[in-house]
Amino acid sequence: QTDKTSNMAHKQKLFADMKDVLQKFHSLTPAQNMEDVRLLFSDFAGKQLPGQVLLSLIGMGEDLGVPQQADGHAVSFVQLSNMFCAGCQDSDTVEKLTPIVQKHIDRLEASSSERAAGAEESKPVEDAPKSKEES
Repeated sequence: QTDKTSNMAHKQKLFADMKDVLQKFHSLTPAQNMEDVRLLFSDFAGKQLPGQVLLSLIGMGEDLGVPQQADGHAVSFVQLSNMFCAGCQDSDTVEKLTPIVQKHIDRLEASSSERAAGAEESKPVEDAPKSKEES
């Protein structure tokens, strides 16, 4: 019983500490943000997560009793928050997770400025970064 309580307290504190950076990530995602969220959570997990896992995390988040609040995104910030709380581990720390979220913020900022710069050219992006962590 105590483990579960302290675990929940850890998750809530971790989320409180990371809320701003998660909010920034979410605000940069496009309306169809499922793939961006999947990539972020894959990095949290240290492995590629299939879409099904993401959907089950969303479901777990909704089981926490927080309603899905539409905010114009496929995955709302409330859902993202719930998924984060459902998915984070006791070993997770702000120091470990913040750089991961920041990496995705940087990627989204870069791609949004590329989209803005390349809007008149509208060429397909072929040099999307491939995962070079496969060793």
